[in-house]
Amino acid sequence: MALPPLIPIDRTAFYSNNFDFIRLMMALLVVLSHSYALALGSEAREPLSIATNGHYNSGNIGVWVFFIVSGFLIAHSWERSASLPAYLSKRVRRIYPGYLAATAVCAFVVTPTFAPPGFALDAGEIARITGANLLLANAFPLP
Repeated sequence: MALPPLIPIDRTAFYSNNFDFIRLMMALLVVLSHSYALALGSEAREPLSIATNGHYNSGNIGVWVFFIVSGFLIAHSWERSASLPAYLSKRVRRIYPGYLAATAVCAFVVTPTFAPPGFALDAGEIARITGANLLLANAFPLP
C-alpha cells in the first residue's frame, strides 16, 4: 500500500497551508538579524541573541526554518514530476533566471559601487569570475 503524500497534491489545499507566509516571516527574521549587524557592527545585541546568551540569533532560526519548509516544497515538486530529468529541468528553469539576474547585479552594479578604493580587476578577470559564477563554480574574490 502506497503512503499518502506528505503535502496534499490538490493545489488549492497546497496553497492554503501558509508555507509562503512562513517562508516570508523567516526571511524577515534574517533581514532583522542582518540589520543589527549593519547598524551596530554585530548581531550580539539582537534580541534573540541576548535571550539565548549568544547561542542563536534570529538569522539562524530564520534560515533553519526556511530551509526545512523549502525541503517540504521541494519534496512536493519531486512527487509531482514525471521523471528525474523533468524534475531537474523544472528546478533549473525556476532557479537559474533569478541566479543570472543576481549575478549580473552583483558583478556590474554592487561590486563597482561598493568596492574599496584601489580594488580593480581587468576585463579578463571579470569575465572569468562572472563565467565561473554563471556555471555555479562560485569562484569570486569580490569585496
